[in-house]
Amino acid sequence: MCQHVLITTHFHISYHQEYGWLVTAAAAVLDEEGQIACYAAVDISMDAIKAQQHEFITTLIAALMLLTVCLCVLVIGYVNRYVIRPVNQLSEAAVRYRNPEMKERTSFETLNIHTGDELESLQNSMIQMEKDIDTYIENLVQTRAQLKTTRMEADQMNKLAHKDALTGLGNKLAYDKALQLLNQELKQGRTAFGVAVIDLNDLKKINDAYGHDCGSMSLRQISSLICNTFVHSPVFRIGGDEFTVVLRGNDYDRIEELVSSFYAAQSELAANPKISPWDRVSAALGYALYDARRDHSAEDVFRRADEKMYEQKKQMKASRKDGV
Repeated sequence: MCQHVLITTHFHISYHQEYGWLVTAAAAVLDEEGQIACYAAVDISMDAIKAQQHEFITTLIAALMLLTVCLCVLVIGYVNRYVIRPVNQLSEAAVRYRNPEMKERTSFETLNIHTGDELESLQNSMIQMEKDIDTYIENLVQTRAQLKTTRMEADQMNKLAHKDALTGLGNKLAYDKALQLLNQELKQGRTAFGVAVIDLNDLKKINDAYGHDCGSMSLRQISSLICNTFVHSPVFRIGGDEFTVVLRGNDYDRIEELVSSFYAAQSELAANPKISPWDRVSAALGYALYDARRDHSAEDVFRRADEKMYEQKKQMKASRKDGV
């Protein structure tokens, strides 16, 4: 049997215009006796190897780019789902929550964020914040309603505190405040006012003869007569049978005419046989208009009117018979 053995291989690089760059590998083949039987040689094209290398690199780069795009898509999808979308949901819910023009408010509890990270913790914190704010607002609304009720009750009590229960006129406290306002107006140079004092005659006799209920009717009758006469001015009941009027506007300008009208109305009541004795009221009236030469305050005007009322009362008693 013939055996051939290869000896040392030799390499040779050459360039041919037709074949390009070639690497030639050659080695001698020995027979059984150690003699060279033949030569084995092979040509390897470097251009082909470079082409394959270029194709491999191109394929590798394309694969890497495709892998990169896929990873980017996955990362973007993940970030959008677990970061951007939850953040936008929280932001939109916050805007709807704080904007009073929004008709519908998105509750933080309905966002359904389950990222398992800080965003979910943030949602839980905002849910608790929303509950706390809703509780606070509810308590605030209740408190406001209670304050409104309390304010209304206080206003009502204040009105009652300044109102005469029998006649519905302002009482002594209301009149004292009216005097304070008049004094403030005097400091501001507003002096066009006057005070009228009216005192009901024979109230004690009516109470003794017909009872206090009838006396109350007399007080309501005279208060109605005063209010119908001085329609542009505030009227006060400052004592049991004493009334005052702060003369304003047209009542201030027409005081003489209104005083005559007041006494004429009393005469009509006295001449009316169809009404009860306690409705035939009689009262004395005295008035004074502010005079800078004599008056330093509204109280001074009141005192002069009060003095004139008592003078009138004496004249009325002297000119009529005693009794009811």
